[in-house]
Amino acid sequence: MDHVQETVIETRLRTGNRPLAEDGNPKSSDRPVRTRRRLPTNRGCTKVRHHEGRRLAMRAESVEGARRNRPDNRGGITTGNGSLAAPPGISGKEVGQVEKRTMRRLVIANQKGGVGKTALAVNLSFHFHESGISTVCLDLDVQGNASHTLSSWKSGVTSSAMFSDGPSFTVQQPALIESDACLADLDTRSLADLAPCLDRNLRKLAGFELCLIDTAPSLGVGLASALMTADYVLCPLCLEYYSLQGLERMVTTIQNVRTVNPRLQFLGLVPSLVDRRDPRQRRHLEELLEAYPDLVSPAIGRRGSVAEGLALGVPVWRIQKTAAKEAAKEFRAVAAWVADRMGINHE
Repeated sequence: MDHVQETVIETRLRTGNRPLAEDGNPKSSDRPVRTRRRLPTNRGCTKVRHHEGRRLAMRAESVEGARRNRPDNRGGITTGNGSLAAPPGISGKEVGQVEKRTMRRLVIANQKGGVGKTALAVNLSFHFHESGISTVCLDLDVQGNASHTLSSWKSGVTSSAMFSDGPSFTVQQPALIESDACLADLDTRSLADLAPCLDRNLRKLAGFELCLIDTAPSLGVGLASALMTADYVLCPLCLEYYSLQGLERMVTTIQNVRTVNPRLQFLGLVPSLVDRRDPRQRRHLEELLEAYPDLVSPAIGRRGSVAEGLALGVPVWRIQKTAAKEAAKEFRAVAAWVADRMGINHE
């Protein structure tokens, strides 16, 4: 049974030096506004409380946001306006989350864009393939950046086809199921139909040990379907205000999805695009490690060689630069951390 880590996130908005209440008026006291959040994890750990002056910079609006985004009593997934993102009544058994599977499914997700999801997905794909793990990458982002970088892995199967019933197919290892323009039409269809269909098509990928799923930076039916059929989810994030704010929305989404897919395990957080010369980012990284010591992977720095590797379609360790060597160490450290938490034996 999965455990859930509880933490108290103390939040405060300021105008000058004066804190604000939830209604936007200045508070008379300097006590922070508190809201209790539940961070899902597959490992038990102790309760952690932030100390005064050591808080992550998250908005006080999370109080109302947590109330809007709590799971509906029918088991649906709620959106920011409180409406259901999908029809209720989808059980874990319907999307194949009960019986044991041989291929692990790992979703790389964050509802905030620009946090390094694709760089993480493709470099993990390269790493696990080179380590002898039969790997397939499913690109569910209509922008298709992962598909560009992994173009040498093309299988001839498109991502939108994974949401349609069709004949069995066979792809060679390693494989890319590439993004296509028809992914933009998914939001016009029912999640009650899409999630089971994706699950059935993923089962056709016989012989693969790992499926890495790159997702769009929004809570559409593509991301929701991926989470409802996945075993694990990993969240890269930047150490900046908006990214930390987006993390709270992502945590709420994971909690809601686990009401219909209890198999889904939250692997943890990957600090990405870290500028270690910036004292603010160093402080945020320290706070993140202090708050969630069992859920934070090794950090990945902001290096131009990573973008160069993505453009050339090669892993960062193929770039012949000193900075690329450091980036390679960081990505391989994250890969080892991920493999350990998923129970994958790799070199």
